[in-house]
Amino acid sequence: MVSKIEINKVQDTLKELGLSEYQSRVLAYLYALGKSKASEISKASDVPKAKIYAILQELCTLRLVRQVGTRPLQFEPIAPERGLENLKIARKMQFQKDIDIISNIAESKLNLLQSLYQKSLSTETEEEFLEIITVGTASEIETRKLYQKAQKEINVVSRAFEYLPKVRDVLEPQVRHVSLKVILLNGRYLSEKDLSIQTQMKEILMRMGAEVRISPGKLPIRFTLIDPSFDYDRGAVLFLVEEETIPVFMRFAVLSENHSLAAGFKQYFDLLWKESS
Repeated sequence: MVSKIEINKVQDTLKELGLSEYQSRVLAYLYALGKSKASEISKASDVPKAKIYAILQELCTLRLVRQVGTRPLQFEPIAPERGLENLKIARKMQFQKDIDIISNIAESKLNLLQSLYQKSLSTETEEEFLEIITVGTASEIETRKLYQKAQKEINVVSRAFEYLPKVRDVLEPQVRHVSLKVILLNGRYLSEKDLSIQTQMKEILMRMGAEVRISPGKLPIRFTLIDPSFDYDRGAVLFLVEEETIPVFMRFAVLSENHSLAAGFKQYFDLLWKESS
């Protein structure tokens, strides 16, 4: 007999795949029950009868569950290995569908969006000095854009550059054309796990052609800086202040294309570079 604790563990795992509360609960109980009628699944999983058919249909659409027979109508789970492959395909299809929708809007209705946006610009009196963005997807998007814009140099100060695998596809081609210097946090301030990650990222960066050094001490601020100039005519920076007590998902980063600020970060980077080994 399958215990409720075991079912709950499976349900939590299914949630990690992005399934909803009801979807993960129904599928977890179906794994335990095997082929069952909707009423039986509803009773076992405590999902309301009014919702059970809709949830089962969603799982069938994702090809995690299949419908069996008609009299009585029953449902059974698809084997996890096949089900996960089906889910990957479904997610890829949905992703491509979303991309197509965005592309269609960009082609057919961009002027509509732009016209309203331009009206707000006409009321602005000065350019924003700093833009606050959330750490995570938003900061990753802006980091990738900075890499793509760089024409002469990219300077990075990071703990372990643990996000390198997510941005490597953009950064690596740029290293063929621009200078890349990276300062990583001294290993004394990293856990064994983070130090291992840092070592791996350092090896990848050096194979890419980057110059990499280790900081002499703590790094109170981490940033990506591109194309700074002491003529104050170019440059941009995305930076994050170290806040160890605040979870990453609650932190904010700051983006600025102010050329003087970029030059200031360049001065700090050059001083830190000389002190690093």
